[in-house]
Amino acid sequence: PPPPPPPPPLPKNPELQKARDMLDYARGFTGRYLYGGGHGVNNRYADNDGGEWHFVKASAAFTLGDCVWIKGSGNGAPITFALAAKPGKIGFAQVAFTIDYYGWVKTQGAVTMRGGAACNANVSLYTSATAGVLDDATLSTSAFQILGVVASTSASGAGETMTGYANYPMVLRPTTSA
Repeated sequence: PPPPPPPPPLPKNPELQKARDMLDYARGFTGRYLYGGGHGVNNRYADNDGGEWHFVKASAAFTLGDCVWIKGSGNGAPITFALAAKPGKIGFAQVAFTIDYYGWVKTQGAVTMRGGAACNANVSLYTSATAGVLDDATLSTSAFQILGVVASTSASGAGETMTGYANYPMVLRPTTSA
């Protein structure tokens, strides 16, 4: 059978223009071309370096490097203890986002992330009391371990950026016994 026809062009409206602007900024920031169909919420794309990106609408502002919780609706927010306890997936903001803007977060590949004070490289990472920041210390029983992400550099101060690698990260939730 012939391949399906390409998707129709995106309608012109201010919200989608924000998405196009964010994509253009992300392309300039990463130096890579993202390929795939149209740019709708929850679309995923692969870059030329094997990384994967997820298109989201920011339900809260993101800082560069924030660990972002992506809800099934495609809305994303910096991860918190409460969000990590709910269904969703994880990405990392590679540019800052304003609330209600659309853009890409990275779910696979080399990433910039934010770490807690004195967060070490090559150790387990956990949610922290600061939204969007991962840490190697579990100062709260509410913290969740984030599997599938490793920092390759350390953060000396709270909220500083670190480099690392994400391999489809997910939250490790404690099991409960009956």
